[in-house]
Amino acid sequence: MNLMKNKKGLNKQGHIVFSITIYIISYLILQSYANIDVKLFIFGFAPYILGTLIIDWTENSKMGPRHRGFWHSFLFMTIITFIIIPLILVQYYLTKSNNFIVLIFFFFGILSHALPDSLTKFSIN
Repeated sequence: MNLMKNKKGLNKQGHIVFSITIYIISYLILQSYANIDVKLFIFGFAPYILGTLIIDWTENSKMGPRHRGFWHSFLFMTIITFIIIPLILVQYYLTKSNNFIVLIFFFFGILSHALPDSLTKFSIN
């Protein structure tokens, strides 16, 4: 299985493999510091993978690594990291609703897509 679209970026399968690897490593690290329920890990997998793939669905990824617009931008990643995820965490702690956990997994999936993209020649904008 070839995970590289070309030397400039990952293809869809490459993003999925990278994201699953990050997901498993994150779970193992979190499990060592906090008692994370395995059901939560399984429950969060689908929104996580959806977040990983949705960026390329919203932008024309058939253009190759040059398709990167706002959804691949440093600004968007900063907004997710410092505004959206903290707000979701506050809502979760206030309401204890699992709906907010789904959103966190989704946005972490988006960040896991951007990480390998940021390491390529074209990087993120």
